[in-house]
Amino acid sequence: MKLTPTLLLIFFFFSATHAQTWNSQMVQVGADGCLSYPEDADKNRIPDFSYAGYKNGSVDLPDVPVKVTLSPIAGDNTSHIQNAIDQVGAMSMGADGFRGAVLLQAGTYEIQGTLKINKSGVVLKGTGDGADPSTNTLLKATGNSPAQRDVLVLGGGDETNWRGQVSGTKTNITTPFVQVGAFSFEVEDATKYQVGDNIIIFHPGSQQWVDALGGGGSPTGSWEANKWNILYNRFIQAINGKTITIDAPVYNHLDKYLSQSYIYKYDRAGLVTNVGIENLRVDIEHTGELENHAKNAIVFKQVENGWAKHCTVLHFILAGFRTTTASLITIDSCKAIEPKSQVVPSRRYNFNVEASSNNILIKNCYANLGRHAYTSNGTTSVSGLVIYNCVSEDPFTSSEGHRHWTTGMLFDNWKDYGTIPSDGGGRVLGLYNRGDWGSDHGWSNAHSVAWNCDLRRSGGEGKAVIQKPPTAQNYAIGGFGDFTGNGPKSGPAGHIEGIGQSGLQPQSLYLAQLNCRIGQKTCQEVSASSHDGNVPQNVLDQNFGTRWSAEGDGQYLQFCLGGDSTWINSIEIAFYKGDERQSIFSIWGSKDGQNWDTLISWQSSSGSNLGYELFDLPNRYYKYLRYIGHGNSMNAWNSVTELKIDSNVVTSIDEETSLIQVYPNPTHGSVQISSSESIQQVSVFDLRGSLIDLWKGDELQSHLQLPSSGVYLFHIQLTSGKTQLTKVSMY
Repeated sequence: MKLTPTLLLIFFFFSATHAQTWNSQMVQVGADGCLSYPEDADKNRIPDFSYAGYKNGSVDLPDVPVKVTLSPIAGDNTSHIQNAIDQVGAMSMGADGFRGAVLLQAGTYEIQGTLKINKSGVVLKGTGDGADPSTNTLLKATGNSPAQRDVLVLGGGDETNWRGQVSGTKTNITTPFVQVGAFSFEVEDATKYQVGDNIIIFHPGSQQWVDALGGGGSPTGSWEANKWNILYNRFIQAINGKTITIDAPVYNHLDKYLSQSYIYKYDRAGLVTNVGIENLRVDIEHTGELENHAKNAIVFKQVENGWAKHCTVLHFILAGFRTTTASLITIDSCKAIEPKSQVVPSRRYNFNVEASSNNILIKNCYANLGRHAYTSNGTTSVSGLVIYNCVSEDPFTSSEGHRHWTTGMLFDNWKDYGTIPSDGGGRVLGLYNRGDWGSDHGWSNAHSVAWNCDLRRSGGEGKAVIQKPPTAQNYAIGGFGDFTGNGPKSGPAGHIEGIGQSGLQPQSLYLAQLNCRIGQKTCQEVSASSHDGNVPQNVLDQNFGTRWSAEGDGQYLQFCLGGDSTWINSIEIAFYKGDERQSIFSIWGSKDGQNWDTLISWQSSSGSNLGYELFDLPNRYYKYLRYIGHGNSMNAWNSVTELKIDSNVVTSIDEETSLIQVYPNPTHGSVQISSSESIQQVSVFDLRGSLIDLWKGDELQSHLQLPSSGVYLFHIQLTSGKTQLTKVSMY
């Protein structure tokens, strides 16, 4: 049907097969989109996992300026690259916590040794992680000296397991029962501490605690007392009398009746911070199952606030990515593929989180041919591990918390592809009792969640074993596959809910928790990456005599518009010294503060105007807008005196007029929209203001996929500029 300005009829057909949205019994969604967590009779509840990753996931991974650039040389490049890393490591530290980056130009770099990023504030970058050395950076790890070495290590390099205790700072936790998910507790003596202190919470694996776990789950014997101790690496956020509040929750009950927990101040000796690796490929020269080659590709060891992004690693024996004595690490958009080893224990853990790893985020990653492709292999000292939007293809057995009580592990929108595993009985995911396997592995996980995971594979559904451990709970909520409490070892079923039912809300638990924490609760009207004393709030004070200023390419202003139903039309900017020089900038938009669209790229101001300059933007809905400065025609400074965003927020429901009509309403199958003027576009929102879909021009005749029942907001815009917002009920 062609759109005309006389009478327009637009038909929206609702999919009858699309399931109704639903919420878990264990996660309640409030009117503001934020979540609450009902507890069961044993005080178990789902904790907040959003604190995983670099700087607790609260900021984007930084783009660190390059200070040294290298090209490959003939033969071994280990010293060639290490010298450049050390050169940057000797530079002065910036106020942002970084010294700079080493850029490896495209090409193949033979590596016969181990590269070490062991100074804080240093980043190693390549040009890409593909296989073609003409455009990508390839580290070719050759030889086997020392035997089964690590190829690249980020951090101090020692597995201290946070044992460094500042003398005289140990004090007991006196709260009788600190519930899983809690942020606060009382201590005997809080005068030993200050806000900002790095502390270790230590829960001894006492005999009483082991007994409460039924010996740990192994039928052949019990776990050794005081061996499997729970450790949480945290920072003090507040002190009120004897009550201490920490920066991230505990992921296990601290029950004084079973074990006397305590805290101490961590000395941080040898700890390396703010390090990363990006955009490169590590290919290990291998001997197949003979295993005479490098064991691990990229290792985070004795490190805090680090990352790997857009890296591909191949042909490792044990791990493509390994963490140990590590906290606040993000591994983003990486691949750990084609391991070369025997298919036996202690091999092929593609993403391997080991001892004393807290708040680790693995997202948008891919693994194949693993045994335990995504796993916690670090026992009770591992917690806060989020595996979001990742894929495992053709594993030999399950991704899981591998042994000895990992707490707070989340598989979120995790997918499994391929054929049924050879040695797992179809098991591809496990939060369960491993009994006497290995070193009396026993209960692998506690207070852990599989959320909206898809285990549908060729040849049949993959199996997830979800069991309830003593004193705790594990959960499977939503998703597709064979989710069961019947495992290879005995144990009652965990909380399994909504399997095979689409429409789970929120679709991602991790993103919903993160957006609620940093998006809604801390939505700052304007903020900035940095400033020189001319603060970002100056651009909103309607005073052309004040400004925001920051030096360097990539410094930015960020605006929070309060809701993702904000329609952005244009932006007006007044530039400092705008009549003397041209300012160069880009504009980005985002709905979640994590994923960004480029709206304007490397635009220049006029250079002849002290007042506002108008820049049109692609008309879209966003919650965040970011002004990124690229310096000016004279120097690297970015300075803005005033900035106005032309937008309108969807806030009210309009009564239908003779101009626009929506009918039938309520409806059971389709909706017609009629208008005496041309319709430019129709936007559909849910009642929280989240955009469901957007139709323009010829797309207005397309089939619209929406839940089969519910209430929606249709925002209808005419080419004349007139708009109408109508509530539509689908039953």
